Amino acid sequence: AYLVVGVVGVAASRLSSRFLQVLGARRTVILGISAFVLGAFVLPWTVIALPVALVTLAFWAFGTWFGQPGQQMIVASLNPGLRGTMLAFNGSALNFGGVVGPIATGQVLAWGGFDAAARWASLVGLVALVAALRLLPRSAGSVRASAPALDATA
Repeated sequence: AYLVVGVVGVAASRLSSRFLQVLGARRTVILGISAFVLGAFVLPWTVIALPVALVTLAFWAFGTWFGQPGQQMIVASLNPGLRGTMLAFNGSALNFGGVVGPIATGQVLAWGGFDAAARWASLVGLVALVAALRLLPRSAGSVRASAPALDATA
């Protein structure tokens, strides 16, 4: 399962750059969140067979890693003068979520089992999707992978 997550994650990050060029950062992030929500929602029904569970887990991992480059692109383009600071805050928020998320999900898992934890993850993803649809700047959709916002020297 970890091998699937790792391989799919690397592939999703690489594929994300092509989508960034075609769709823009906002749509790429929204697509990634949507894939995560769908994978988390379907996961409880995959107990019928390990291959089905691994494919669903791959879909979940794809969504999780696919949107990250677009998210960083959006954050970097918000204020080019504070790009480093903005990206540092974004990284800190991701790390904070990586600590708090498993704690909260573990509590849901202990309380209601695997099905409840999957529903919880779906709900959190759905909240993130609604937030992205409402809050991500529409102009970020026009940010392309070749834009100066990706210049590491700035």
